[in-house]
Amino acid sequence: MLVRRPAAEVYEAFADPDRVRRFWLAASSGRLETGTRVHWTFKVAGAETDVDVIEADPHRLLDLRWDDGQPVRITFEDRGGVGRERSDCRDSTTSAGLRRPGAGRSLRRSKDRGGAPDAQLGTRGRAGTPDVTR
Repeated sequence: MLVRRPAAEVYEAFADPDRVRRFWLAASSGRLETGTRVHWTFKVAGAETDVDVIEADPHRLLDLRWDDGQPVRITFEDRGGVGRERSDCRDSTTSAGLRRPGAGRSLRRSKDRGGAPDAQLGTRGRAGTPDVTR
């Protein structure tokens, strides 16, 4: 995914719990730092998971395990030059990490909130892409 911001800003958008709530999560229990475990609550009704931070290399890499071990590795790389600040964010997530609750490892539904039967995440096209860095 190409984001028209420097890699450092995009990294912070994911690592900082206040920023990630602006575009992806409803809640995050803490900052993504190497060796920590945080709890994420997604904007999809009732979808939540624990996330283990295997490695957090500021402005370069987030290596995570969520949903009881599903690997998610996001790399951040600056592209362009002065005045053309862009970053290329790549992840190695596979669709196996987004399974229906009750079918092995999955994003869990909150029992007390009666979450939706499926947890599904997606991306929007360029025109609908939120500004994740502010």
